[in-house]
Amino acid sequence: MLARLVAAAFLAAASVSSAALAGRADAAFNRALEGLVALPDGPPGVIAIVQRGDDLAVHTAGVASLADQQAPRATDHMRRRARSPS
Repeated sequence: MLARLVAAAFLAAASVSSAALAGRADAAFNRALEGLVALPDGPPGVIAIVQRGDDLAVHTAGVASLADQQAPRATDHMRRRARSPS
């Protein structure tokens, strides 16, 4: 489920070429990131960088720190969550 959500978000963002459609794709991507953070086993926060040509856009959702509830920033360092074998 999680992999499908992320893959769908990337495909939506990558398949758009015009500026008008890019805005809609960005909104859909942001909703997908919010959905990822809202999952019961999802991360508390996420940062994604989308590149279209020479333009970079930083998308964030959730929080970088549960302690202070600060939003993630592009300069933050995050660890990938390790999963225990099922």
